Amino acid sequence: MKTIKKNLTNPNSTQIDLYLSVMLLIMLPVFFIIITSLSLRLIGTSNNSYLFVLQTGFSMVTSFVVIPYFYARRINRFTLKDLGLMRLTITELVIIPISIITMYVYVFNFSDIDNTTLVILSLQTLFVAFSEEFWARGLMYYFINKIFKKPIVVVLTTSIVFAFVTHSSRSFLENLIFRLPCSIFITFLYYKTKRLSYPIAFHFIYNILAY
Repeated sequence: MKTIKKNLTNPNSTQIDLYLSVMLLIMLPVFFIIITSLSLRLIGTSNNSYLFVLQTGFSMVTSFVVIPYFYARRINRFTLKDLGLMRLTITELVIIPISIITMYVYVFNFSDIDNTTLVILSLQTLFVAFSEEFWARGLMYYFINKIFKKPIVVVLTTSIVFAFVTHSSRSFLENLIFRLPCSIFITFLYYKTKRLSYPIAFHFIYNILAY
């Protein structure tokens, strides 16, 4: 760990160290989501929907945000701003709420989801969207960008990892047809804006509409 940290904070850090760091960042969430899910199952999942949402949120935030973030901080110096987390601009404060409101108007008028289910789905999706985007478009993009430099390669690599590794429990064809194109779009959106707010919002809206 100390060797990797020394190399990554040095401009002459080797590609092998970077590859190892990226591989660990890919595997950490997968490993810990299994551990936290099994732990919660042993404790007993609640029949209360809102408590279940909190359990899901705890599992997602722990596995995709907290553990990968502290691991990454031990091997490389960066700020949350480097990952795209920063104060919202006026443009974001206009575009994002309008987009989300438009989505809810559509759901209320053209979906048969009842209000209680929609509230629970929204809370759960918020945890998922923030956690997965922080890991994929934040941490993963940051480190993959150090390896390849070329934007198109970084966008494609990040998107492939997100579509096929994060959703490895889903079918290959399903990931190829639906998740990969969507992931490429979200990663490109992050590349153009360098802000996580837009990917999080798009991810949130997409998951609600895809329910």
